[in-house]
Parts: sequence; C-alpha cells; structure tokens
Amino acid sequence: ILMKSVDTGVLAKSVCFSFTPSELAKQLYFYPTWCGHYYCTGNYYMKRDFYSPLLVVYVRNGNFHFEYRDLVFEAQKGDVVLLDCTEPHYYHARDGLEFLYMHFDGSNSHEICQHILKQSGPLIRHEDNILIGNLLYNMVRFYQDDGIETMFQSSMRIYHLFEYLLAPEKQLYENENPIENAIRYIRSNMTETITLESLAKETNLSVYYFAHCFKEQTGFSERDSGCACSDGR
Repeated sequence: ILMKSVDTGVLAKSVCFSFTPSELAKQLYFYPTWCGHYYCTGNYYMKRDFYSPLLVVYVRNGNFHFEYRDLVFEAQKGDVVLLDCTEPHYYHARDGLEFLYMHFDGSNSHEICQHILKQSGPLIRHEDNILIGNLLYNMVRFYQDDGIETMFQSSMRIYHLFEYLLAPEKQLYENENPIENAIRYIRSNMTETITLESLAKETNLSVYYFAHCFKEQTGFSERDSGCACSDGR
C-alpha cells in the first residue's frame, strides 16, 4: 500500500509502502512490513523501546545519527545500518539526508540479524554496500510501478539482502565480479589465443582498467596468469 509518511521532517517527495503478510508468510517466509525512500530535514527522528520488525537502512546522501546498544554513530553516504528493533533504538536525520529502508521480519530473520550484528556490528561500511542500496532502490521502484509479486518473491528479496550482508570480504557475488568472469573465460578457452583486448571486452572494462583490476585482485598480471594470453601487441 503506497503511503505518505506523516513523520515530522519527512519531505513530500518521499514515498513508503506498507505490507500486511499472510499467516502463511509469517510461518514460512521472510517478509517486508515497510519499505521506502525518504528525503529528510533535521527534524526527522525515531525513538522506540521496542518494535518487532528488523530494519535495514542505506544512506544515499547526507548523515544519519544512530544510538543503539551502547553505540553512538553517524552513518554517512554509502553506509548500511542494520538494527534489531526489538532492542531500544534512536535515530535522527541531519539536514539533507536521503535514505532507503526496509522493515522486515519472519522465519529465522532475527537469529540471522543477531549473527550479523555479532560479526559486523550495526554500522556496515563495505565497498559492496551499493548492492544493498540497489536492492532497496529497485524494491521501492517496483512498488511505485504497481508491481505485484508472490510471497516467495518477496522473501527472496530479504534472502538476497542477507546474502549480501553475510558474503565474505572481497568475494561478494562471484558472478558480479568482472575479474572472476575473466578467469572463468580464460579457463574455458585455454586452447585459444586470448588477448588483453578480448578480456577487457568480455568484462565491459577498458583495457587499462581491466589490467589494473586483474593485477590488484589476483596478484598476477594477465601475462603470468598461466593462460595462453597475449596483450595483442
């Protein structure tokens, strides 16, 4: 259900959606309860002792002040914040804040959340946070476009969120990594002469940037990677 927030400090161009899960969804799946894209002034805040869903936030612009457990911190552009809202929490915006969020619950989501909090803490600064931001942005846009999905599809969004949050450092989504794609391409074409230009084209990167990334991520140049690869010169 598309709604307009009545919270103080939320600007009119903001959007949010509420969801009422079925009893089956509550029993079997992860499910969202709210999601939104907010633009805020410094008057926006939230203070609760208890709220049953979990919360994930991606900061697109500005600064977001949080107080959770014994921590006080400022989330900045590109940061992800994860809270188990069954614990006391407080947050407020700084002027110019823009963020995406989702409240969610279901299945063993709280246990997974507690595991992530123990492992990473509530403030997550990772080079691949953009994947979480993209997930939340696409979710909001999907509902803005009157999208309809099954309980399983909604659950998969949250499953992918956890997958992003739990992936090991530097190994997040092999299929999304152009260098991993290049390595698989090399292995699949060992009998062919593979040029640096062809690898760059395969990964949609410039020749210079591909060579730089390959060296940085693997520790090898394309010349000494063990493949029949030339630079085309």
